[in-house]
Amino acid sequence: MDAPAPLLDVRGLSTHFFTDRGRVRAVEDVSFSVRPGEVVAVVGESGSGKSVTSLSVMGLIPSPPGRIVAGEILLEGQDLTTMRPRALQALRGDRIAMIFQDPMTSLDPVFRVEDQMVETILRHRDVTRAQARDIALAMLERVHIPDAARRLSAYPFELSGGLRQRVMIAMALSLKPQVLIADEPTTALDVTVQAQILRLLEELQDEFDMGIVLITHDFGVVERMADRVVVMYAGRVVETADIADIRSGATHPYTRALLASRPKLGQHSGLSAIPGLPPNLVNPPPGCPFANRCPEVIDACWLGLPELKPVGPRHFDRCLRNEAAS
Repeated sequence: MDAPAPLLDVRGLSTHFFTDRGRVRAVEDVSFSVRPGEVVAVVGESGSGKSVTSLSVMGLIPSPPGRIVAGEILLEGQDLTTMRPRALQALRGDRIAMIFQDPMTSLDPVFRVEDQMVETILRHRDVTRAQARDIALAMLERVHIPDAARRLSAYPFELSGGLRQRVMIAMALSLKPQVLIADEPTTALDVTVQAQILRLLEELQDEFDMGIVLITHDFGVVERMADRVVVMYAGRVVETADIADIRSGATHPYTRALLASRPKLGQHSGLSAIPGLPPNLVNPPPGCPFANRCPEVIDACWLGLPELKPVGPRHFDRCLRNEAAS
């Protein structure tokens, strides 16, 4: 059987910020796609371009100073980069939704949960306020919030971090979007609540057959959730493959370094850190941006930027050393 068509297809996306220091190439030539029922994890250190990619997809890049300078973002074939702001606003929360890392930056502290959820539903659905409240209550129950009717009347600051994140998930899914972007959805939570949130996302994905873009720096979360992995470094994709191929044979030195830096059960010594710092994206180096941190660097790495090339049927990486070995 042929694979289903992508719900989301990002092609050659470049997003730059025009600052007093110069042009910051935050995202450069990024491509990936997400199909129904698929989790695509976008992985990398802070500053790798993960969140800028997700905000670009949602049309939430602040302008100025930011701007999408190249590429297409196709949602079921419709290019979001060419849409008028009002049309894009109508689409956000309906066909594509996002969960942010910190719910307190997305939930208004002076409005009750009910007000915020109901207004979102009324903006996109032809229902009465009472019907919208019923939808909101049902979604809070669906995300396993205890005593949901009472929590619906609460202010965000009256809820724990885990409950606030569940409210964000309920709000994002209340309109049953085709694509959900989850930007570090468990970062600020303790490990027990993290596991509960991840389990909840798995349940809801199975129920709604959504495509999920999971933005994270945590390879433990990736190995649990992802079907496919997009590894970013210095604004570019350096490796992309199915999770099975990443587990069995990651080919880019940066991906291998990320995998090696994971904490391991029973580990008593310090974590294995990646030495050095990412490059300055205002004046990027002429060669591979990972060259100054790479334990496998060769002379050619300093001279030319490698292309993203296939190393397997659905496996691509951006490494001159692998090109030289092939």
